Amino acid sequence: MLYFDFGVSVREETRQAAGAFANPTKSRNQNYDWDFSVSQKFLTGANYELGFNTNRNLTNSTFAGLNPQYTSDINFTMTQPLLKNFGIDNNKNQIYIAKNNQEISDFQFKDSVIDVNFRSREFLLGSCF
Repeated sequence: MLYFDFGVSVREETRQAAGAFANPTKSRNQNYDWDFSVSQKFLTGANYELGFNTNRNLTNSTFAGLNPQYTSDINFTMTQPLLKNFGIDNNKNQIYIAKNNQEISDFQFKDSVIDVNFRSREFLLGSCF
């Protein structure tokens, strides 16, 4: 199954300048972060994640070279367990367990429907005679 994740964060900070002759008198920074990632687990137990991150920094400082400043990075991570949860059998076992749990739930539901039906008929027949 393929999973997507997206995040946005905004941070703004304003500080009073330390010196009397500082220009501007208040330092103001705005940071915007955008994150996007895709991950998937394979049948063998391996897992990968591909992520993309972009940051925008805007400031009113006269010493800033580029304003606004953008930074971006791409991450790729791949993990394969060597001992625990390794191989296809572990993942297939989880599927078998889920299918069995579903069948058990179906049988329990059918049993409760039959029980309600029986009790309602018993009540109706008991009130008629």
